Amino acid sequence: AAQKQKYQKSDGVSLSSDSKGKLRYEQIPYGNEEYMKKIVYERGPVYVSFDCGERTGNDTILREVSQKWDHYASGIFDVPGCPEYRNLNHAPVVVGYGTENGTDYWKVKNSWGEDWGENGYVKVRRNKNMCGIATASYSAGIF
Repeated sequence: AAQKQKYQKSDGVSLSSDSKGKLRYEQIPYGNEEYMKKIVYERGPVYVSFDCGERTGNDTILREVSQKWDHYASGIFDVPGCPEYRNLNHAPVVVGYGTENGTDYWKVKNSWGEDWGENGYVKVRRNKNMCGIATASYSAGIF
């Protein structure tokens, strides 16, 4: 009969092989920010695709998005008209959510370091699929 074994790392931490869940991922349904909020609450971070604009080109909305994203320092990132699906060119992580002065937002961890934004984070307008934040989003973990 096969015996259950434990993996033991060099630092002495043991990991059991009889975990109740499985390592998996789930795509959040397109644009479903209520479901994404539930997943953030129940499982933790959600990996998202995001349109942070274009520095060059003729599209004034995408240039405005780029300007505001590059120079974001505080507040809620909100650019009306930012496309939901056309230019998903960045991959930050949604780590939380909240409401500030009556406006719902996602708390998003960027990959540009702590000197950018609010110590490396940005608040992105929630419930508008702002810049495609809920277009191609995934949850991964043991569940």
